Amino acid sequence: MNPTLREILGYEPFRRAGARVVAGEEQLDRPVRWVHSTEMPNPGRMFQGGELLLTQGRGISAAESEQRAWVRSLVEADLAGVAIEVDVAFASVPKALIAEANAAGLAVIELGHPAYFMDMTEAVHSTIVNAQFGMLQRADAISKRFSRLALEGAGLTQMVGELARAVDNPVVLSDDAHEVVAFAPETPELTRRADEWGAHSRVGHANPRDGSPARTTVAGTSCVWVPIVVRGQLWGTVHLLEHTGTATDVDLLALERAAAAIGLAFASASDIERQQQDARSAFVHDLLGGQYADIREMRLKAATFGISLTGSLRVLVLRPLDGAGQRSVNRSEGPRFPLRAIAAVASRVFGPGTRPLIGYGGGQITAVLSGSEEPRHGATEIVEQCASRHGIQLLIGISDPASATDLPRAFADASEAVRYGVRTGRGRCVLSPDDLGIDRLLLELDQGPTLGRHIERELGALLTHDATSGSPLLPTLAAYLDHNGSKAKASRELNIERRALYYRLVRIAGLVNGHLDDPDTRLRLLIALRGQQFRRRSRGRRAD
Repeated sequence: MNPTLREILGYEPFRRAGARVVAGEEQLDRPVRWVHSTEMPNPGRMFQGGELLLTQGRGISAAESEQRAWVRSLVEADLAGVAIEVDVAFASVPKALIAEANAAGLAVIELGHPAYFMDMTEAVHSTIVNAQFGMLQRADAISKRFSRLALEGAGLTQMVGELARAVDNPVVLSDDAHEVVAFAPETPELTRRADEWGAHSRVGHANPRDGSPARTTVAGTSCVWVPIVVRGQLWGTVHLLEHTGTATDVDLLALERAAAAIGLAFASASDIERQQQDARSAFVHDLLGGQYADIREMRLKAATFGISLTGSLRVLVLRPLDGAGQRSVNRSEGPRFPLRAIAAVASRVFGPGTRPLIGYGGGQITAVLSGSEEPRHGATEIVEQCASRHGIQLLIGISDPASATDLPRAFADASEAVRYGVRTGRGRCVLSPDDLGIDRLLLELDQGPTLGRHIERELGALLTHDATSGSPLLPTLAAYLDHNGSKAKASRELNIERRALYYRLVRIAGLVNGHLDDPDTRLRLLIALRGQQFRRRSRGRRAD
């Protein structure tokens, strides 16, 4: 920490010169970055800010207006202060100069003659250099400490705790969505603040372009923060809350070193996680594709990923809607990458009891669950959390219980439920094969021309009639078929007399193939009718 003007006045060379403050006493707590001496009439252009100027006043004009201008030039250069030796050019510091310095906020120190500028410069510079050397030593120790933590694979919580101890202030690590990842120390006050972190971090925290520490004050809390950027991607931010005191230069260096170590930890964890994800995804792909002929080999391989393929198993297919997650999972993305966010929520919701084995592919996630519990409640919770926390609209298909050898069929069933939900525009929801009913058959028939041809063969003439008539007959046929040929129930639903229903059925019989009293005819017509309704619901919804 650089010495202040007040401290410098106590140094022996200044005391020997009888140094006394004649203007700007309120500026005495300003730190001094360096000391310069000059007798130039316009020295302001020489300085960078924070310096103490030593002068005998030879360059100061006798004109009061120019004395005031000389003071203003030093203020514009952001000098910490000026010390003037008297009994050389002036018997005392000029009154106009003092008045202007008081008005402008510049500290002016009067030095008696003789004043030994060399001794003064050496005393101040020795203090500054020693302080900087000490700071570099501390910074080097901090840098080594965090490098060691990163190499040892320390967790984020450990790194954040180490930083909080080093700077003696609270520290919060948040991700790029302003959600807290870790904080220290775990006091009730900081825990409360972490729960409401977005209210702090979303205000006045525009990340600096050069990645250096930036400072802001939000609701009375002063905060210094550094962005964590890995491979050009913003991963999060480290915040130092100045509760116990203002961060020193060493604290800021510690903050930067910690941010670099945390970024390295993020990158390393991402590389390891990506490799593990690739291996898991390949295994899940082979498992659900029926590539394992040896059940023993299959179970041994699954055990390496922490899942037992014994007992009851389920397959879940988790598909983000509206194109989210259609990018490759192997890209270097931040923590909020949709598929990773979904996988994190799924792992958290299902937990160790069901031990999900998660794989990626085709813009979706496939999970194999062990355990006998019905997963619909957990799947619904995943859908809701993905929507509320990450803004991801998610559709999940769940298979029926299956054995290890039956997993390919279970995967096909779950995929079919997702495909149906996308085709029919169900939005975010959870579907199982039982939810599809006859639509499961229609979905399969509609993969080619089969369903369309059947609809046209069975209902074509009737649809043509309705298109050109003011009295459509299709609603009557639908009511008749829905009630399995019961004329009494159909007439009540249509709110018409039975005689009118008989008349319509006669007209319908002339437009379709077969007799309406024949069960096979009614089944063919029912499939055609359901197929037409299914295609109408899914019109314009084809997404895969």
